[in-house]
Amino acid sequence: SAPRRTGLMENSYPPEGWAVVEAGMYRAAAISKNHVLFLKSRGIRTVVNVSLTPVDRPSLVKALAQAQIQVLQPCELEAEHRSLVSEEVAKEALEVILRPDLFPLLITSATGNDEWEQ
Repeated sequence: SAPRRTGLMENSYPPEGWAVVEAGMYRAAAISKNHVLFLKSRGIRTVVNVSLTPVDRPSLVKALAQAQIQVLQPCELEAEHRSLVSEEVAKEALEVILRPDLFPLLITSATGNDEWEQ
């Protein structure tokens, strides 16, 4: 029989597109509650959602809160426009991403695709 896994990593796996951008900064496609244990095991403190679609699924929001991972959504203010992300929102997103007190952080998109170029 197969060995049984126990501990933090049980039922824990990275989101699609998981990669290191630089020390303490990661990127991935959309995340779900099934990824939260993996994120916590990597020390992620902040998820920065760069999608116009908010991270708002109750099960995911609850799991992130329980893991003490904050979610920042700098593009949320532009959601009603559903067009190109404004220069101001892009600037705000970069300022958030460059704050060392938020590291380690994950840059993700709630939709799992790149809306910056639509």
